[in-house]
Amino acid sequence: MNQWPDDLAVMMRQLVGQITQHEKTNKLKELFYRGSPPVRNMGIAIPENLVSVTPAAGWPAILVDSIAERIDFLGFSATGGHGEVLAEITRMSGLRTEFPKAVTDSLVYGVGFLEIRPRVVGGMVRAVARAVDPMSATFRWNDEGTEVAAGLVVKHTEDGQMLRTLYLPDETWWEVPTGERGKVEVRHEVHGRGIAGLVPILNRVRSGHARGHSEITPAVQYLTEHGVRTLLGMEYNREIYTAPGRHVEDAYPETVGMSEEASQRENRRAAWNASMSSFTVFPPTEVVDEDGNVTVRTPKVGQFTASSPGPYIDELKMVTQMLAAEGGIPAEYLGFVTDNPSSAEAIQAREFKLVKKSELKNRQQVPTLVGRVAPLMWHIVFGEPMAEEEQSDLDVLFRNPAMPTLAAAADAWTKAAGAGLVPGRSAVGYELMGFTPEQIRRIEADWARDTSRALVGDLADRAAKARAESTRVEQLKQQTQVEGVAWDADDAADDG
Repeated sequence: MNQWPDDLAVMMRQLVGQITQHEKTNKLKELFYRGSPPVRNMGIAIPENLVSVTPAAGWPAILVDSIAERIDFLGFSATGGHGEVLAEITRMSGLRTEFPKAVTDSLVYGVGFLEIRPRVVGGMVRAVARAVDPMSATFRWNDEGTEVAAGLVVKHTEDGQMLRTLYLPDETWWEVPTGERGKVEVRHEVHGRGIAGLVPILNRVRSGHARGHSEITPAVQYLTEHGVRTLLGMEYNREIYTAPGRHVEDAYPETVGMSEEASQRENRRAAWNASMSSFTVFPPTEVVDEDGNVTVRTPKVGQFTASSPGPYIDELKMVTQMLAAEGGIPAEYLGFVTDNPSSAEAIQAREFKLVKKSELKNRQQVPTLVGRVAPLMWHIVFGEPMAEEEQSDLDVLFRNPAMPTLAAAADAWTKAAGAGLVPGRSAVGYELMGFTPEQIRRIEADWARDTSRALVGDLADRAAKARAESTRVEQLKQQTQVEGVAWDADDAADDG
């Protein structure tokens, strides 16, 4: 097939229009995240020759990464045997590697995307997850706003040819190059999975805005620009009050080897040779008294008073505090630290808002992972939908956003187990300590292996004791026969 069906062609144009509509704002947020915000110069304090200085500030990236680092997806959990099967599917799909990329994209742009497609490896079908750049993908909700009705991914080959993939709940359409420049072949697959292969990962979803919001808000953008302009002002202040640093009054330039005919470089070298520092020369002033006598003032050497960068630093501190409040992170993350080291309780109190925000974002991702990602991967691998009771048994494992140390988590679980609240070797304890499903399976295998060894060792000890007892009884029997005493095994056992 060389052409798209008419109804799908109309849908494609609409989806491509959505990508174009958000392209400008997405590129702006990308610049802020990469630390190269387009700072607008007011033309007052910053001269034009400093406008060419490229400003950079990584504050938006710190805000985003501080949250992304605490959203650590570990895998799926279930009480039934399908939990281990899904854990293996997840491991083979690369979901744990790709999901953090989509989460970071959602924090920057408001939405990230996971593309989940089948791939044949060694004759077997495998589900493969891949994060997609939000600037080349978009989606559309169904009428109820609960499921993805259509998702579009636009890719470009090395020679610039555009290839589009349209994901629908029960079918997938995609383009492949034919080998002729500018021509593509449209392919089609009906899979009947009921879930589109493009899964949106949303951030800060509200009832009236179901497409997500970026963490790089207008307030973050303004404060970042404000901070960068302050840095430029401080740099301008440094340049002004560094050279020239001294001046000479009532002296001719020729006195220090400078002249109007000489080049600027020669005059600068003469000034440095004269004072080992740059300075400004003011010509002498002739004073005429009442009698007409002309006197020339004696040359004087002065020095400009350097301006302190303190006001700029104070302003930067204010900006970073406002940025920290806007992003819900401690101000220390943005470069300003307190003189006295904080206690553990103080650090925990400052990170409380960041931890609660991360926990909320974890909960918001559960319906997507359980309701779309897991069933989609299961259907791709087995060719049939996941049973309803199996899906209802699923849960998502995230690392604790408070990031307690392993020793602290183990101590808390040991106390809970010691109080009889939980079994000591419960899988929940392993999960709270941050172990992945794969690590939990290895730990359980180690326990089973150690238990088997202990059982074999116990049986060997019992066998050795039985052999020793049999030998002792035989010795007693032979001794009594020599002495002519009637042998009674029960009495011998009682005596033993």
